[in-house]
Formats: sequence, C-alpha cells, structure tokens
Amino acid sequence: MKKLVYALSALALFVSPAWAEDDEDEEAGPDPRPFVSIDAEHIENKTDNKSANFSSLIDRLNNALTETGLWRVMDMKDMADAIKKNDQLALAANAKKLDDFETPGWMIKLAITTYGVASAKSQDALMGNVTSHEQGKVELILRVVDQKGETLKSKNITGQSYGNAAAAANLKEQVLQDANKKACNLIVAALIEMTPFYIADIEDGVVNVDIGKPTVKVGQVLRVMKQGKGKKSRRTGKVTKTEKEVARIQIISATDELSQAKIIGGEIKPDEDDEDDPYKKYIVRFVDPEQDKSNVPPATPAAPATPDDGGAPF
Repeated sequence: MKKLVYALSALALFVSPAWAEDDEDEEAGPDPRPFVSIDAEHIENKTDNKSANFSSLIDRLNNALTETGLWRVMDMKDMADAIKKNDQLALAANAKKLDDFETPGWMIKLAITTYGVASAKSQDALMGNVTSHEQGKVELILRVVDQKGETLKSKNITGQSYGNAAAAANLKEQVLQDANKKACNLIVAALIEMTPFYIADIEDGVVNVDIGKPTVKVGQVLRVMKQGKGKKSRRTGKVTKTEKEVARIQIISATDELSQAKIIGGEIKPDEDDEDDPYKKYIVRFVDPEQDKSNVPPATPAAPATPDDGGAPF
C-alpha cells in the first residue's frame, strides 16, 4: 500500500519544482509531469471508410508525445485503472474529496473525419503541362479530457501532404505518413499550449525556465502569467484560478533541461516573503496562435489541387 500511495502521489499536476538556492545537490522527488493517454479504443471514425485503420497515426502520436519528455505517456488501460482509484489518488494528493483533487492526467480523444490519399492533377498556366500528384490528408477533432470526463480543450486538426506521382512507387503511403506526422505535431503543440512551465530563477536579468529543446527554440517568444485569486463562476459554481499576463520573454539559449530568456516586455518581481520559491506565482506558457496570431509567422498556403475523375476518398 505504501508503494501504491508513493506512486500515485506523483500524479499531482501543477506542482512547481523545487530549485536549489545554492550549489548543493537536492534529493530527487516525485515526478510532477502530467500523465497523458490516447483513447485509441474509442476513436470515432467519421470517414467514408468505416474499416480505416488508424494504428499508424496512434503509434506516431505516442512516439511524438514521449519524445518531448514533457509528459508521462500511459497506456489507456493503465490510465483507466488509475482513475478507478480516485479515492486513493485524492488521499495521496492530500485532497479531502475528489473535487479538491487536481487533474491527474489528460486523455486524448479523437474523432477522425478524413483519412486517406486522393489523386489530383494540376496544370501549368504558362506551359499547359498537366502534372499528376497525390494528396495525403488527415482531419480530426481533438478533445483533451480530465479524469472526470470534462473537456479541457477542443481543437480541429488538419495535416496535409503533397507529392509528385512520378517521384516514388510508394508515394501514396509516403504522403499519408507525412500527413500523419503533421497532424501529430499539431496535437503535441495543442498540449504544449495547455502545459504550464516554471521559472527557476532570474540571474543578471536572465530568466531560467524549466523547458528545454527541442520543445522551445532560440528566438521564440513566451508569455509569463501571474496567478491570482480563484474566481467562482455564478453559472457553474466552479472556482478557477485566475492568470494575468505580466511579461513576455524571448529565448536566447536552451539545453535539454533548461532555457534562458530575456524579458522583452513587462516585469517579473520575486516574492520576497517566499525564500524557497520566490517565483512560485509565475507560470510560463506558450503563445496560443489562435489568440495571438501576431506572434506566429503566416504559413505558406499550399497550391490548390484539382481532383481527377478517378474519385477521391475524401
């Protein structure tokens, strides 16, 4: 039982890491990273092909989630077993009741609307040459839910890939796998937007953040939020912790574990009353492209394709 409680105590989410105040090494503690699981058994197939197999997409997504190192990726059955032990989870997290227990993990639910490859032709406006190519396309609705089934995030995801029909014998498989990869990258980006990161310290104006490469890149701009008092909704009765953007930082260097940034706007003040973690109230978040399009360079639109008479799967 002691082993179980110790293992489950690591499920607490938004726990800011403890940082050393001097050069002495600290003992390792529980892993506070969120658990993430893909609900592969309950994927909604909304495509025209009801026998479509999405195993390649799921395998690639599992790998993409694991490679970031930001989450602990669990099998769906293991996640379901953990959720059934909510009373023990709450006890391990020192919560008096389930409603007080912070989300132990995120489940990824997918409704796939388009999955396949279509043959298309395009004509050169000057020379009149007709080129055949293949278009791989993956469209899905992403839902991220907590252990109580409440949706935390919902987003439409589209991954597309084009290839010249004369380029390779297995082009259809190649463009579909490339579309899978692009869709998975967008899913990972959506989860990163939800994930809080923390300030280790600020030395000589340089902000050290607990996020490493390749998740973050030099030159990237991040938001610094400061937590406020919880606000109660008159509609739902739910208390939500408020956040206010107080600064923006730009990454100047990064290692596998930490990144360094300079403040390019706003102000970050340490809490002098908290010697152990003076930046505990600050959370670093990625900029949501849908909320702040000015921070993201515009994407180059793909050339429109004209489907041939052979019929397309989407």
